[in-house]
Amino acid sequence: MIQNVGIIGSGKMGTDIFNYLSDFEYNLTWFILFEDEKEKLQRSFQKRITRQLKHELINQDQYNHKKSFVLTNNLPDLSSCDLIIESIVEEESLKKELFKELEKYVNPNCIFTSNSSSIFPSKLSNTIPVYGMHFFYPVAFKNIVELIIPDNSEKNSTEILEQFSANINKINFNQNEKQAFLLNRFLLDIQVKAFELAKTHNIEFIQMDEISKTIIPDFGLFEMMDHVGHQTMYNSVLNYSDMDKDKERFQNLLFEIKIRMNELRPFIDNAEVDNLSVDNSKKIKNKLLSEIDIIYRNYITEFNIKPEFFKAALSDFCGLII
Repeated sequence: MIQNVGIIGSGKMGTDIFNYLSDFEYNLTWFILFEDEKEKLQRSFQKRITRQLKHELINQDQYNHKKSFVLTNNLPDLSSCDLIIESIVEEESLKKELFKELEKYVNPNCIFTSNSSSIFPSKLSNTIPVYGMHFFYPVAFKNIVELIIPDNSEKNSTEILEQFSANINKINFNQNEKQAFLLNRFLLDIQVKAFELAKTHNIEFIQMDEISKTIIPDFGLFEMMDHVGHQTMYNSVLNYSDMDKDKERFQNLLFEIKIRMNELRPFIDNAEVDNLSVDNSKKIKNKLLSEIDIIYRNYITEFNIKPEFFKAALSDFCGLII
């Protein structure tokens, strides 16, 4: 039974996870590394719940419950947690050091999870099971959670995590580490093809995004890279390439991300570009659709995924309708 939940990390995802879980009946402890940031987020959350109470979006009991949440920069304050969700920067060494430190303070029955979108959870500890619990942004509007189950998992813990997901109105996409992060990897395969098409047809990335948005409406393929951050994107693509049989096909995209990261230059800038002709746009769109169909069929076969479930997961993840 999970009652006390710890969230570690105050970036975009950590903050979004905390805000989402704050609307459920869990006792939350949020670890924030720096004192000044902790105070800022504490004030922001207090204003939020005060407004909710004022406008009768929550009652007094709910307000008191939310007010009891602990925001801290002391790891020992997580000692009573039944579940910890780590959401710090996408760097394996930092995550591994964090879990090693947590073992000193947290009770032995606590379940450790990572919100990483590209690092195998088994790499994050040599002594305890760490599960992947990969939420998608924005958490309130994405129903799918990728539950990555490591080889050293415990059946009881897996069942508890599945029940926790159900309790917070999320649908599990259970995966083992051989087929982990399938939704992001699927999107990356599309991004690689879109990158190749942009280069082949000598068009700007913003023009490629205008085409891709007619297929994947939730975001532009290259706009998304800018939004995630080039360093995070680079680390993720590097990790995904290590999972793939053909690592070489990612190299040109990695090289492009590296250049833009070093030059602080986004894929999508404010420069005006000419509109593509209708015929040219249609031709590129049809090529991208054909590539997406091939990728989809390969995933269904290679990873033995139920087609209807995968279609639903992709639709929830990025708005892609297959």
